[in-house]
Amino acid sequence: MATKSHIIALEEHYYDSEVKRHASGLDAIAAPATLQRLDDLGEPRLKEMDEAGIDLQVLSHTMPGLQKLDAETAVPLARRANDRLNEAVRAHPDRFAAFAALPTANPKAAADELERTVGRLGFKGAMVNGLTNGVFLDDKRFWPIFERAQVLDVPLYMHPAIPHPAVIEAYYNDNVEKHPGILRAGRGFTVETATQGIRLVLSGVFDAHPRLKIIGHLG
Repeated sequence: MATKSHIIALEEHYYDSEVKRHASGLDAIAAPATLQRLDDLGEPRLKEMDEAGIDLQVLSHTMPGLQKLDAETAVPLARRANDRLNEAVRAHPDRFAAFAALPTANPKAAADELERTVGRLGFKGAMVNGLTNGVFLDDKRFWPIFERAQVLDVPLYMHPAIPHPAVIEAYYNDNVEKHPGILRAGRGFTVETATQGIRLVLSGVFDAHPRLKIIGHLG
């Protein structure tokens, strides 16, 4: 007898109201319709899930998450944002799960927050959005996060963000003003994901942590 497939969507963003206040410039999402959908974790989202045949969404914070915040700001904010996300999951536990937002500016605190959200809240892993204040995640200062993820046996989802300003100037220049989408899904996200991925491979992080699980943008 045939059984129904269980459809799980992994890259399902939302926008925490407090984190949103820290976004500016190219990181700010200006389209009201997009913001309205990112703000929703209730019936409209559930209705769209039903229409699309999605059984479960693993919710994660939209880019740039906490990756452009200083450690002093990001560490307590991560805890508050993740606790609020947990409330949304608890309201619909059969439809929502969660990836944590991590304060990567403080790698030890980020590893601890990953452990807290996985161990106490039941989160499925974490999402990291692009560079941490201009630094790629292959830098050894971030390896405590990878070590903890391996111990916990949960994945880290690598999501891109707006490219580094020097890359924008060199690669895209005046085209950004006419075609801002080129920095995101149009082109920029593809380059950022590929660069992040190859740097992780070349850095030796997988040699040091052979059971580490990484999910790349769009799989």
